[in-house]
Amino acid sequence: MIALCALSTGIALPFGSAHAQSFTWSGTGSSTATADYQLSTNWSTTSPGAPPILPTQSAIFGSTGSATVTVGAGPMLPDSWTFTANSQSYTVGGNPVGFAVAGPTGGLINRANSGQVITINANINDAFAPGVMVQQLGNSTLVLAGTNGYTGGTLISAARFR
Repeated sequence: MIALCALSTGIALPFGSAHAQSFTWSGTGSSTATADYQLSTNWSTTSPGAPPILPTQSAIFGSTGSATVTVGAGPMLPDSWTFTANSQSYTVGGNPVGFAVAGPTGGLINRANSGQVITINANINDAFAPGVMVQQLGNSTLVLAGTNGYTGGTLISAARFR
């Protein structure tokens, strides 16, 4: 009976037992710096599974790689996108992203410093449950230019938001 319950749980919750993975855009182990989000070689390769398009996967954007990121077709359901304090300016466009984690640990988290502009032209949405957030935590400028459908609100604790 216990084995059957465990098997049943694994089938009903396919992402429940997966370990969270973070991938850095053009980070250590990457071999290219094109604008293609879905190209696995644009991401750090410390663990298999890049690009971060599924629940339990997160994207980190720092100071390297193409400053233009293009999201192609297909499901786009990562837990979060984080722009670090040392991020360069980025422009992200293309197909919509539906973040898989609601609340302060999921969605879009911008920590970029003063002088940087993070522009998101892709639509930001909730994937599985309401409450996905956008957080402006750094001193950069965050521009949301898409037709967004996220429901967790926008937290602005620093800098500018357009």
